[in-house]
Amino acid sequence: MSSEYLPIANQAGANVISQAAWAALIDRPRGFQAGLAKSEEMNKAWRQSSVMTAAVAQFIDARVSANVLDDGNVGALASLLGQAIENMVGGSGIADAPGDGRWFLRRNAGWHDSTSLNLDGGSW
Repeated sequence: MSSEYLPIANQAGANVISQAAWAALIDRPRGFQAGLAKSEEMNKAWRQSSVMTAAVAQFIDARVSANVLDDGNVGALASLLGQAIENMVGGSGIADAPGDGRWFLRRNAGWHDSTSLNLDGGSW
């Protein structure tokens, strides 16, 4: 399928301010004020939201057999996101916990008895 959600200003050399400048920007917490808009600040704001939106849409597209449309239908998009999560969790993404009564810890794609883990050495 496909996603219609596409990021803006996400290529190398894009006209955006640095992350440090974005974090320090006085207008960021309170929103942009009336006056002349600076393209590099606006592109940074749009990029932050559009890249995250595109990533979520890509996540949906990879797990649901439906197009991810930019049609303003929030309910349909939320439903597709729910289906994508269900497909990941209920499908091959996360295995169900063992039902034999022992305490298990989840690691990567499988379940492991807690006694088999070397927790004090910092490794699983």
